[in-house]
Amino acid sequence: MEDPEELDTRFSRFAPPEDEFEEDEEESPDLEGYFEPLRLDNSDIPAKPGKAGLPEAFVPITDTVKDISPTADDNKEDNTPSKAYRLFSFPSWNIASKAALEIGDTYQGESSLYKNPSSGIYYLALSGIAEPESGFFFASNICSEFGTKERYNCGTPGFLSEHCELLVADKAIEILCKY
Repeated sequence: MEDPEELDTRFSRFAPPEDEFEEDEEESPDLEGYFEPLRLDNSDIPAKPGKAGLPEAFVPITDTVKDISPTADDNKEDNTPSKAYRLFSFPSWNIASKAALEIGDTYQGESSLYKNPSSGIYYLALSGIAEPESGFFFASNICSEFGTKERYNCGTPGFLSEHCELLVADKAIEILCKY
């Protein structure tokens, strides 16, 4: 910018003072030794040699990490099935009952039915072994056709027990099939 007065006053702090444009060779800083590389000679560590001529404070990584070589137990596959959880919402008891009729006896896990008193929505919580033989995936697919899959996390059971009425515990699908 040729004329600094054309700048807005709020940008005036960015404009250099007029004195800076004049160069003084006498006031240049002393930079001797400024660009020397750093010396990493471990002068802080005691000079007593330890293993393999290294300073005593040096600890090899192999001494600090637990031995993680595979053992015979590590080669065994963990065949314990994982437990899976799903939560479905239904607008009425009748629709939840229709879903349970479609599932029938194919589901072998736990199921609980809750009702939210303020909204009137029914929640069916499924918990079972995530294997095809248990019928868990089949029951989840049927429930998603009749209802809406809801998010399920570690706080969901606490939320349901605090804000909803437990209508049927553990065997909700069997009870819903009868009504």
